[in-house]
This record gives sequence, structure tokens and C-alpha cells, in this order.
Amino acid sequence: RAIAVPGTLALPKRSPILARPGHWCYQLPIDTTRRQAGNVLMSMASSNNQDSATAAFRVWGCRGSVPISGPAFARHGGATTCFCVEGPEGRIILDAGSGLAALGRSPDYVDRPTLLLLSHYHTDHVLGFPHFPPLFRPGWDLHVAGVPRAGRSPLEALVEVHHAPFFPVPLRDVMQATVHERVHQLEGEGVFGGVRYAWTEVAHPGGASSFSFQHQGGRLVVASDVELEALTDDRFASFVRGAAVLVIDAQFRDDEYPRFKGWGHSTAEQAARFAAANGVGQLVLCHHDVARTDDAIDQMVTSARAIMPNTVAAYEGLTISL
Repeated sequence: RAIAVPGTLALPKRSPILARPGHWCYQLPIDTTRRQAGNVLMSMASSNNQDSATAAFRVWGCRGSVPISGPAFARHGGATTCFCVEGPEGRIILDAGSGLAALGRSPDYVDRPTLLLLSHYHTDHVLGFPHFPPLFRPGWDLHVAGVPRAGRSPLEALVEVHHAPFFPVPLRDVMQATVHERVHQLEGEGVFGGVRYAWTEVAHPGGASSFSFQHQGGRLVVASDVELEALTDDRFASFVRGAAVLVIDAQFRDDEYPRFKGWGHSTAEQAARFAAANGVGQLVLCHHDVARTDDAIDQMVTSARAIMPNTVAAYEGLTISL
């Protein structure tokens, strides 16, 4: 089962090509125009499982660097990185890009126990934090967690970037919610809201965390910012191996990569080769370049599918049931 989301596109229960009986079935858009009809459900839970305690992963922002808007970017969206896992007992938010503002203003949003996981503190991953309405509601509790970067803890990083001269008011002074901080080691695991999660370090300037989530079905791994060519060991490959779904940085094309080597990002083709080599069931490309139009992203998916047939591009509203 998946958490109902308004506008969800109900596709056939099982795909004969992509389904693995008793484990998970993917319900995928083939014609990109179908995305405009609503969100697409990709189910990783057993089709026989009717337990009402469901969990779902949803994309609220999947653009890199800065937000962008316009008709050429409408299908995949222009908000920067923000994902959300709605568990049976709480909510896990991954990164606080501009998509976080849309999450907090959604008509379906309700306050729940919430953990905000931060992969790192580059601007595109934190700029939505002060625009998240629940922060200004007395009595609401938020847990913030991440690995310290450049000598700053997660909360210190969030507050510092939203302070004079970069922000009109000191965020620490105007927040009314109670914010609890969890300082992560480079690797670890935990449970929140009934969902198991784990994290490991990946190659990105200044460092970044990749996360995995699991409820009743296969594992879903997210590595929104990673330069696969810069990995120096097989720890990330071990972390990903056998995952049902991998949501991963694919900002560039192979022909562009030499100009951007060392920038901390991967190509669609690199992501496809990595996913195929590590037994991933479904590849989801994310961290779309700010100048990449919907049509250009479709072309990148086509290139990736030549290596890894089960490939789609992330887009705002994409929902995956765990």
C-alpha cells in the first residue's frame, strides 16, 4: 500500500517486466506526458501486504544549485533538494532545499513528530529552512540531525547561514518551535517514525551523507550529491548493493563531465553503470542541473536506460511506497 496523495495516478498493480514477486513492484511512467496527470506510485512493499501502517517517500525538490521556474522546467520541477518519508508514526525529511517550503504549505500537511536529516549544508540544501511554516508554531518539536561540517553542527550551520548579513532577522530569535539537535558520526543507523534509516559518507566537496530508508519492503537509498568517480573505496557500493531503489545525483552527461570533474557530482551514465553493477532494482536520477530542461532530462533518461533499463528521472510529486 501507499499513502494516498491527491492526484496520484493509479497504474496497474504489477508490471510483468519490473515486478519481483513477493518483494516489490514498480509502477512507472513510460510516456512522460503521463507525469502531468499526477504523481506516480512506485511500490516496494509486497503486493500481498495490506497492513495499514504504511510509509511513503516523496520528492518535494530535485533540482541542484538554485531554484528555477518556467514552462521548460514544469514537469520535473524547479525546487532544490527536499525529500520526505511519511512513516506510520512520524515524518523524516531529507534536506531543507526550497522544496521544504512547498511541503510545509501543502494542503495535506499536518504536524507530526519530525526528524530533519541533512546530507550537508550547501546553500541549495538549506535555503528552504526559514520558509518552513511549522518552525514558527509554538509547541511543535523538530529534531535536526547531520554530520558536523567545517566545525559546525547541523543547527549551527542552519542558523549561521540565516543570519545577518545573509538574512533579515536572526533565525534563532524568531523560531518558536522547539528544535532538538542530533550530531551524527560519519556512519550510523536509527529508527524514527517507524522507519529504519542509515547513513554513510560519500564523495562531495566538504563531505556529504547518503541515506537509506526501509519500512516493510526493499531499501531505498538516496545520494543526492555524490561524485562517483571520486569514491576511493567500496563503502558506498556496499551501502547501495541490492537496494530496491537508488535515487542518485545525475547532474551531468558523460560528455560534460571532464569540464566539471571535482565539482562533486555524477553523470546519468555513471549512475546507470553504478546501479547496474550493484544490483539496484530501480534507478531514479536527481539533482538536475539548473539549466536542464524537461526535454533534456528525458534525453538523459534515454541514455541511462541503454545501460540500466529501469531508470526514471525524479520529479516533484514522485511518490514511492516503502
